[in-house]
Amino acid sequence: MTPSFVIEGLIHSDATMITGKPKAGKTNLTARMVSAIANQEETFLGKKVNQHGNVMIVCTDPGEAKKWGRRSFHYGCDSRVFVADFACADWNFIVPEVTEMKPALFVFDNILGATEGNSNQAEGANEVLMNLDKIIANGVPVVALHHSGKDYMDYTPRGPMGHTKYAAWMRHNVDVLKSGDQTLNLGISGNDTPEMSMSVSVKYQGDSLTATYDLLTEEIKKDKRVRGEDTHLKRRGLLDEVNSNPAFTGLKSKAAVGKKLYENFPGQYESADAARMAFSRAATGASYAEGKGWN
Repeated sequence: MTPSFVIEGLIHSDATMITGKPKAGKTNLTARMVSAIANQEETFLGKKVNQHGNVMIVCTDPGEAKKWGRRSFHYGCDSRVFVADFACADWNFIVPEVTEMKPALFVFDNILGATEGNSNQAEGANEVLMNLDKIIANGVPVVALHHSGKDYMDYTPRGPMGHTKYAAWMRHNVDVLKSGDQTLNLGISGNDTPEMSMSVSVKYQGDSLTATYDLLTEEIKKDKRVRGEDTHLKRRGLLDEVNSNPAFTGLKSKAAVGKKLYENFPGQYESADAARMAFSRAATGASYAEGKGWN
């Protein structure tokens, strides 16, 4: 009966990753969501807060624990927010403490500061993600902060930098992008919510560690994917059609199959490449066996 989200559409009840460039505002945004949970607020940015209670935070950057302490004090929830410095603790201490307290939320700020070795290699991600998984397995929702990918030819990617394990780990991603002096764009995607974009105004207070956030616009992107059993049956049907149709016998490449599908079924596919992509999805993990077709 546990809700899928701690805060609807923003913090998942399992694994959430909040990403963004350095100084994009991801920590301050997270702190404001933490205060909504700790202060038993009904909503944040118009989204229902489903879970209230204590919050535990572990910081890896130097001096960040003190900043988190000031944030929670100014938000009036310092008695319900517990902060530790990663330099003064280790996973053998953190995991049992979180498991025993079982807070409403555990925040790890940030992944890069706890990663040994190359963040682009699987080994660099394994220890951090494995220990965060232990916390989730004990029924505690986890928010992990991480840097987003590097800019490439003026394109700003959304989502986590480094190895694909980071993207595979999270159930939900909120990517924070500065879109103006006092405006953020939140790119939201995940397993249990449609992809959406939120434009949010930010008014920083005092020493800029606290802020008020207001929703300006929200756009839900149309999900064109067919999901569930219908998807499976549709793809299986396409694979069976290719394997049973003499016109496709001997076509060993997916590109050749796509071209033939486009030719044989006019109007069903926009192009030969679209047909190839449809067949590629249907034949994910399949290989061509001489005389047997695609399996």
